[in-house]
Amino acid sequence: MKDSDYKQASALKQKMRRHNDKINRPITINDLIVYPADPSINGEFNQPQQQSTSQSQEDRIARMTAEIRRLADFAVANHTQGAGDYVTRIATPEFFFYTNPPLSQEEYSTLIQNIEAMAAQLPQDIHMILGSFHLEHTSGALLNSTIHVQTGPQPEINAFAKNTVSHVDPASDTSRAFNQNPVRQDPSQLTSTKHNQELLNFKPKAFTGTEDSSVISNYPLIRCTTASGAEFITAVDVCLDNYMAHAAKTLVDNIDTQDNLIPTHCSHVIVSNTISKSDHAQITEGGIVHHVDAWPSEQNGTPLDARNLQRFHNSIPLNMPHSTTQSSKEGCYVDSLAFGKGYNIKRYAPEQITRLSPEFLSSAQQHNKQCLKNKFAMHPSLEGVVKLYTTSSWP
Repeated sequence: MKDSDYKQASALKQKMRRHNDKINRPITINDLIVYPADPSINGEFNQPQQQSTSQSQEDRIARMTAEIRRLADFAVANHTQGAGDYVTRIATPEFFFYTNPPLSQEEYSTLIQNIEAMAAQLPQDIHMILGSFHLEHTSGALLNSTIHVQTGPQPEINAFAKNTVSHVDPASDTSRAFNQNPVRQDPSQLTSTKHNQELLNFKPKAFTGTEDSSVISNYPLIRCTTASGAEFITAVDVCLDNYMAHAAKTLVDNIDTQDNLIPTHCSHVIVSNTISKSDHAQITEGGIVHHVDAWPSEQNGTPLDARNLQRFHNSIPLNMPHSTTQSSKEGCYVDSLAFGKGYNIKRYAPEQITRLSPEFLSSAQQHNKQCLKNKFAMHPSLEGVVKLYTTSSWP
């Protein structure tokens, strides 16, 4: 074996290792959660027929866009740019943007395009989890759809439907509610679950006007990348999907289908309306879950101390159109909105994103090791050193 082959193999391995180290650097996340002042109000779903032009059905996409921009402004005002691998995320609970009648496919596409245009104007490393929207799909199915946003010059927008319907979920027609779990399985068994490919396609992009609107995605895993190149997985369970371990099962199904290195850090989020987290659905080390619920019953991370709470109060964006804001003992209260009713925004102390749980971490590391083997396989002259360089510790 030529000495040059060993040198080339060593250089290739070092390149892969540097890339692995880059994407798996520690990441700090700064979370803001939106809590409706009245948790029983699901967006505008429960409101009587709109009685004024400002609350008309015709302008609801514009009003939603304005409210989403307001939330983004709060995130930007509380973001520390240039702080390394640092993400600021704001999230709303399930049904926060619900309407009756539901949004049409055309309206939803317009909303996503509006969000994408807004996100492109914002600094990188602002993330939004917008739960959730009542959508009538072109197939006639009624979806409970959540949108995940990563901002920056090339924003990433992901939309996905709730996988498991609850009988108490608001819906304009419960018989048409999209449901992949009509018969409850044993959620504690994290066996591989193959979904109905005729109806579902694990396509992580939102359905916009340029994509196949007949496809419904319930893929809850989003690959997130910071401005400096670190990566992590955001796994979102929508309410009962957590009890059914939907994100965990999807991760089981899809680790070996990826063509590139898998991040080993993960932020597991539950977007819900009255549910407790399920221990059997854990994905992260220590079972850390960020719980975004309209009826908060569990502590999310560490509340701000008095000094940082005052800093948060000082950061509240002023002179927002069509709204009033005021400080509260836990954050701030926003009222007189473009869409929906008043809500509180609570900020938590920044924390590092945890790694995958040992079971998933081992699978991800094995996958990443296989990626290295595949890279070597692209260089036939290095065949003799593949075993040498892929049996050593990796990553």
